[in-house]
Amino acid sequence: SSSSSSSSNSSSPGSSSSSSTVDEDDTAKRKRMREQTLLEIIETERAYVNDLDVIAHHIMAPISFGKIIPPKSLPLLFSNVEVLSNVNRALLEAMETCFADRPLEEVAFGEMFLRLSAMLKVYTEYVGNQDRQTSTYERLLRKHTAFAKFNEDFMLCPEYRGLSILSYLIKPTQRVCKYPMLLAELLKYTEPTHPDFENLSKAYASLASITSFVNERKRDQENQEKLVEICSEITGVDARKALISPTRRFLREATFVKVSKGKFQSRHFWLFNDCIVYGKAVGKNKYLFKDKIPLDFIVCSDLENTEKTRYAFAICRVDKKMKKYIICSPTLREKKIWMKLIMEQHMVTKEVADRLGGGNSSNTPELKSKKRMSKRF
Repeated sequence: SSSSSSSSNSSSPGSSSSSSTVDEDDTAKRKRMREQTLLEIIETERAYVNDLDVIAHHIMAPISFGKIIPPKSLPLLFSNVEVLSNVNRALLEAMETCFADRPLEEVAFGEMFLRLSAMLKVYTEYVGNQDRQTSTYERLLRKHTAFAKFNEDFMLCPEYRGLSILSYLIKPTQRVCKYPMLLAELLKYTEPTHPDFENLSKAYASLASITSFVNERKRDQENQEKLVEICSEITGVDARKALISPTRRFLREATFVKVSKGKFQSRHFWLFNDCIVYGKAVGKNKYLFKDKIPLDFIVCSDLENTEKTRYAFAICRVDKKMKKYIICSPTLREKKIWMKLIMEQHMVTKEVADRLGGGNSSNTPELKSKKRMSKRF
C-alpha cells in the first residue's frame, strides 16, 4: 500500500516536468525560428542590394556608355533602378544598425521598417514599367546584335550565376512583393510579449498596404496604356476625347456580328466599366468608330437561338436615344461573359449616377423609357 502511494506521488511531478519540457521546447523552437528569419531578412537584403549594384554598374552603365542600345530604350529597360538602389542601401544600413552589438533575441526590425517603409513607394514606377521593360528587352534581343552579344557574354560570367539581364531586371519587383511575406514570417515567431511585437505588427500592415498600392498603381498604368492603344486604333472620331478618362477601365474586347435592319455586320466591340464602344474594321488593327453605348441606362437580355442567329443577346438603351442592339457572339461562353460583365457594370454605374443625382430613382428617365421601349420593341 505504501509502495503504491509512493509510486502515485512520484508520478505527479514527472507529468508536470514533461509538460514543462514541451512548453520550453516550443518556446525554444519559436526563438530559434525567429532568429533564423531575422538572418534570412538581412542576408537576402544584402544579396538584393548587390543585385541592384550589378544592374546599375555592370549592366546599365556599360550599355549606356558603350551606346549598345538607342538612348530612348534606356529608361524603358532600367526605369528608376538607381533610385531603388539608393533606397535599399539605406534600408540595409538601417538593418545592419539593428544587428550591431546586440544578441539576436534583442534585434528589433519593427520600428525600423515602420519608419522606412514609406520609402518603398518609389517602386511604383519600376513595377508599373515591368511590361514595357520585358517587351523592350525582347525587342532589343531581336533587333540589336550588340545587345544580344552583351547579354550572352553577361550570362557566361560566373559571378552573375548564369542569369540573363532580364533575370536581374525582374528582381526589384520580386523583392518588393516579398517584404510583407518576410515580416509575416517574423511576426509568426515573435512572442506577443516581445518589445518589438507591436511595431512589427504595424510595420507588416504598412508594408502590405504599400505593396497593394504599388500593384494598384501598376494596374492603373496598364489600363491607361490600353486606353491609349485603343485610341490609336479608332478613326472617325476624336478617340482620346471620347475615351480617355481617369475613372474609365478597360474590361474586354471581341469581334461580334451585329444585326441591324436584317443585315449582319462584323463589328469590333470594346467593353469598359461605364460604356461600350464599337467600330467597323477598315484595316489591320484599325476601326472606324460607329457608336458609344453608356451603361447607366441600358437593359441587357438573352435571346434564343434561331436559324439566323446563334448565341445572341440584346442591349436596349432606355435613355433618350432608345435604341436596340442585337449582338451575336461566336461562342456561348463569350456571350455569357459579356452579359455578366455588362450587367455588373450597369449596376455599379447606375448606383453612382443615382448617388450623384441625389438617390431619387423612382422617377428616373430609365423607368419612363422602359415603358416606351416595351411598346417600341
